Amino acid sequence: MSKKVIVALLLVVMAAFSACGNPSTPDGSGTSVPTTNHPDDVPAVSQTSNGREIDFKAQYIRTNGYVPDAVYPIITVISSREELEQYYEDYKDIYDLSAHPTVYIDTTIGFLDAIEKYPDKFFAKQFLLLILLEEGSGSIRHKLKRVEENGTIVIDRLRPEPQTCDMAEWHIFIELDNSFLPEQFHVEFIDKNVS
Repeated sequence: MSKKVIVALLLVVMAAFSACGNPSTPDGSGTSVPTTNHPDDVPAVSQTSNGREIDFKAQYIRTNGYVPDAVYPIITVISSREELEQYYEDYKDIYDLSAHPTVYIDTTIGFLDAIEKYPDKFFAKQFLLLILLEEGSGSIRHKLKRVEENGTIVIDRLRPEPQTCDMAEWHIFIELDNSFLPEQFHVEFIDKNVS
């Protein structure tokens, strides 16, 4: 082999290992991912700086897929069962939005399993906020920390060491009361190393 070929191969291998050790974040410089094997069915309370508490429930669903040049996170407000079904139709061929009859240690319930708990009557008093994330490693998880009155969603980004070298996309389902609907939402991440 020529020296040029060997150098090129070494550069490719080094780039691959660098990508595994330094996953990107959702602001375009990288990515993020939640993981849990089941929904968080216990209501959480979010304390804002002015003292107002905002109740929420969250589910974390792994929905791998790939969209070239997508900028994550992608935030979607779902106000009806019809909108939720349309979201499914729009993205089912891009992301894994199927049902998962079996949940393994490194998987979650499926998207179709998760949306079963949102019939028309759910949307009479609540809405869903879907946050779509991408992570450079499937071992990175998220935990919704708080929902602020101004529309800020704060998520702990749980980064284990070592990490797996696989891409992962996630949908975080956040259940919120219809009385709370700011003009816009945005996501902030807090990186936390976990063992």
